[in-house]
Amino acid sequence: MMTPLLKAALGGAALWSVMMIAATERDPPRPDASVPDPIAERWLPDPPEPELLRKSDRLPFPPIVQPVGPAAVSPAAEPLPSPAVTQPKTRARTNRHHASRDNICIRHGMHKVVTRGGRSWRCSRRDA
Repeated sequence: MMTPLLKAALGGAALWSVMMIAATERDPPRPDASVPDPIAERWLPDPPEPELLRKSDRLPFPPIVQPVGPAAVSPAAEPLPSPAVTQPKTRARTNRHHASRDNICIRHGMHKVVTRGGRSWRCSRRDA
């Protein structure tokens, strides 16, 4: 059983220890660092523009040098032989059986079977 005097003593000791920890564990003072102010920077005067060179101060373009290569052949030299004229090859005409475009079954080697009184159809293989 705790007496009121014992409670006060323990409470005082706890309070004293918390105060001592708070006093000794303080952060060291921070150095003053300048923090940029983005709002004030918007209204600062613009930095001076660099001085541009006048046209008279610029260097001239370097001269264009033609690459040295083999000597050019004069046009009076012997002309190249013309290629032999060949006739284009024509395809021989053949008779092909063309299935009607609307009957896909014939194109696949089948025949069309009408079902349900003409309302639908299907392809069926031909009997051998």
